[in-house]
Amino acid sequence: ELMKAGNIKDSIELIVLAFQKKYIDDGKCHALLHETGHLAYAYYKNDIKFLSSYVDKKCVEAYLHGLEAEIFLQNEENDAFVPIVHRFCELARQGDPAINCYHGVGHAAMGLGRIDTSHNVTLALNQCDKLAQGPQKSLHNCYGGVFSEYGNLAKNYDTDTGLRYSGP
Repeated sequence: ELMKAGNIKDSIELIVLAFQKKYIDDGKCHALLHETGHLAYAYYKNDIKFLSSYVDKKCVEAYLHGLEAEIFLQNEENDAFVPIVHRFCELARQGDPAINCYHGVGHAAMGLGRIDTSHNVTLALNQCDKLAQGPQKSLHNCYGGVFSEYGNLAKNYDTDTGLRYSGP
């Protein structure tokens, strides 16, 4: 309900409070912040600086992952995601130089991509390679997102919702 109103700050604070009070576990915290990142980009995609101000390491940088994934999904064609993800990473790292960028792109390229990358490791890794020369010099975090998503797909686990699904 908070995200329907575009309220990123309160959404994140509520999720983190629920985690701190042990109402939800690490996995649920990660899944909820992942989804918050997706929704945040949907509401504020024209304000990357504003979106980057909420990036931190809570629940394994999950908000960052979801936001990067949504940037990829909405800008996948013609590689338009590359300069947006680079800029987002630059801004996020201004707040904390230890932030690890690109993991969310790997998730989305492997599991959710609308082009031909979905469920194809080689093509998903190729999407990661397009991020070379950005503010995060190593692509290992993006590759990690690809293989993490690959493992989750094999376990029938949706990383965005934290729910299990049936089928191949």
